[in-house]
Amino acid sequence: MYLGKASSVKVDTQEMLGQFSSQLGAARWSYQSFMKDGMKRGHGKVLLQAGRQRQWVAPRAQLVYLAREWCGLTTKELGRRLHRDVSMISRLYGWYQGHRDKQMEEKLVVVLTK
Repeated sequence: MYLGKASSVKVDTQEMLGQFSSQLGAARWSYQSFMKDGMKRGHGKVLLQAGRQRQWVAPRAQLVYLAREWCGLTTKELGRRLHRDVSMISRLYGWYQGHRDKQMEEKLVVVLTK
């Protein structure tokens, strides 16, 4: 199962989302609230700015990938939130799949679970 649908894709979001709540819906909502709060504080503003600065391709791609994998957000929803076209979100997701930074992902887990 992936996002409630039959799929060969196996994604374990329980560890990450479990830090927010033992109930899946509440955990997703809490994670999204956590991310929104960080954005309000100014964290990540550069990820939302228009432009194609090369130094932000990898961080944006990682954000897109992790938001889809850990939170189950759709490309349409991510496009709306990041002010990007859905096709760009798909390209960022695909790029990050081939260039995953698993060490940074592990660091994010540590930071998000403190």
